Amino acid sequence: MDVEYELSRFIGWVEGRREGRQAGREEARRSLADALLASFSVRFGAAASDELRVRLARANMPTLARWLVRARTARGPGDVFAEP
Repeated sequence: MDVEYELSRFIGWVEGRREGRQAGREEARRSLADALLASFSVRFGAAASDELRVRLARANMPTLARWLVRARTARGPGDVFAEP
């Protein structure tokens, strides 16, 4: 058994899993942002502005999830982003 070879394979496997998890998290974050964009369009009848797209691109998953929940009952876009 070549220990160096097996160790390098294991390290590659670990790095591959880490990259896969990161890619999965980013895909989930983008999906939340897309859902929020669609929600804005349906709820408020306006096309998404560049400012909104930038704000969504910079937001993390917990923030996007919170905004998506708020968008269901918000009277306007400002209500989605208002902090309690």
